Amino acid sequence: MLISIVGYFLALSVALHIFIIYFVYRQRIQSLLVPLFIYLNLLLLLEEMASIFLLGNHPLPFAPLVIKIRLVVEAFIPAILFHLSQNYYLSSDFPTVKIKNIFFFVTSTILALLGVSNVLIDGITTQNGLTYPRYNFYFLSYLGYFAFIFYILLYDFFQKYLFAKRKIEITIIKNFLTGVFPLSVFAFAMLHLAPFFGLIHPSIFLAYPIFSILVFYTAAQYRIIEFDNLTSNSILFLLVSFLYLALLPLLSYFQPPFNFLLFILLAILVFITIQYLNHLIQTKIRLPYEEETYDLEKELEHFLSQIGQFIDLQALAQFSAAFFQRIFRCTKAAIVISQFDIHPYQIVFNEGFEANDLNRLLTDANSPIPEKIENDRKILNKFDYPATSSIYKALERAKIYLILPLTIQNELKGFFFLGGDRRITHFTHKDLRFARMLSVQVAIAIQNIQSIQNAVQSQKLAELGVFASQIAHDFQSFITLVKLDSSPDKRLRQHAAYMEKLVKDLLNYARPQELKLKPVDINQLINMTLDLVHIPPNIVLEKHFSDNLPPVQIDVNQMRRVFINLFENSIRAMKDSGGRLKISTRPLRPLSKLRQSPWIYVEILDEGVGIPEEFLERIFDPFFTTHKHEGGNGMGLAIVK
Repeated sequence: MLISIVGYFLALSVALHIFIIYFVYRQRIQSLLVPLFIYLNLLLLLEEMASIFLLGNHPLPFAPLVIKIRLVVEAFIPAILFHLSQNYYLSSDFPTVKIKNIFFFVTSTILALLGVSNVLIDGITTQNGLTYPRYNFYFLSYLGYFAFIFYILLYDFFQKYLFAKRKIEITIIKNFLTGVFPLSVFAFAMLHLAPFFGLIHPSIFLAYPIFSILVFYTAAQYRIIEFDNLTSNSILFLLVSFLYLALLPLLSYFQPPFNFLLFILLAILVFITIQYLNHLIQTKIRLPYEEETYDLEKELEHFLSQIGQFIDLQALAQFSAAFFQRIFRCTKAAIVISQFDIHPYQIVFNEGFEANDLNRLLTDANSPIPEKIENDRKILNKFDYPATSSIYKALERAKIYLILPLTIQNELKGFFFLGGDRRITHFTHKDLRFARMLSVQVAIAIQNIQSIQNAVQSQKLAELGVFASQIAHDFQSFITLVKLDSSPDKRLRQHAAYMEKLVKDLLNYARPQELKLKPVDINQLINMTLDLVHIPPNIVLEKHFSDNLPPVQIDVNQMRRVFINLFENSIRAMKDSGGRLKISTRPLRPLSKLRQSPWIYVEILDEGVGIPEEFLERIFDPFFTTHKHEGGNGMGLAIVK
């Protein structure tokens, strides 16, 4: 009877490991920790199946093979446990190959070879209905190896506990140190330490269900398994099946009609048990798992106390992304802000996402995401949509869970992307409410930073305008005298012309005139501007103009100045070697549904010497020029911008 009960528990443990492997696999978590965890479950599953064959009164002909399988499988468990302990968060990188990792795998291999070669055992014995090996003195090395890995794990997690900062992290490690670790040591002692001293009994195999439950608990604690409906129902099914099959043999002890009445009572008992276990799973496991992960008031207070201090958009984005990732257990985050451009959204921060996937999501004409966010201004949760919908498929391809609109006073400042590699996860109502509150604060912070940057830029331009006015006033008399002077000194006139152009460019840059907008044909404006520019004979002009350009509202004088500067730059780059100056125009379709103003693409290409790569980031800075000796003052591209 006892052997049957133990065998039943072993079978239950095997089933639990199969469930765990399925739960982990179906979530499609793209982390190297996942195959390691699956491998650990496979090792335990094989060991438990081998142990089932050892239950019996007579030694089986293949008992030595089964015992060797158990020893080999167990030998590799310490190496797997060490790897898993090094990076116990899914978002962490997989540990690199180090001496410790190599040591544990080599030691496991050596012990496995010793187990195969019968060095650790002196034979097989049958006692109390159990076939078991007779361990010798060399088996102490096997026990010592496990004792060493237990010490390493205990020390490692104790250090993690000392340096942990987050409440949830402290709780998880504390539970491991006070619960999982002691039970694991106890179960191992039952399986090997007791038989080493001759205490052989079928009840020692009850250690395997302890291991199975601990593995499942650890997977849930470290978010390798998430408690969705399927997980909860599967656990419930496993528990009820265990209860029903355990009680069913009682029917054989009763004669009709008592066995029939007992069967009805058993069915009622199972039904009541289902309801109770379901309530227990929901209240004791799932709800704490979902809800008790952070203190909303405390975290909100911390977020608000920090976010107001940022005056740089990149620093704000980095802080916000780290905060959101920690709170909502996401491994990927990105922030996109709105801008007045043909590309209406700019990625200012990205951690974890593929940049091409985000760009495709924002710019692809067939992408449903931008229009959905712009129209609804609500949180977009991938798990609210069926897997067949276009929104779910688009978010799944980019590995996005949530898109938070950054909205203030009905103005869309941008998006916040949160995601990861899980196929299944869950956000509670508390999570979504908190995310909405945080997204509003991020939008306000972005607006404040943009206001500060605009104010600083305006202040700089105002100061530069005063400076330019002073220069113009001080130099104007000198410039006028030089112009009136009839002496043949050309250098003096060149310097005066340079100074006059510099003052004029400074005034145009620092004190831009009020825009005088009117509908203009860009092709016609480019042709008029080309008439004002001298093109040397060694430069060939090519024009590729679209005929269906809509008129656009622009300031003719300022736009003409833009084209003149660009044309002169191209001509200067080709003045010695010659080449082609190619000018193209074409209409563009607005990418944003909310911004339907016509856009026109103007491209100016030349075959000149180009700009050295180290200068590319500075070409729009005022006074930066590589043509100082040719009369350049570095204001041309600054005015263009």
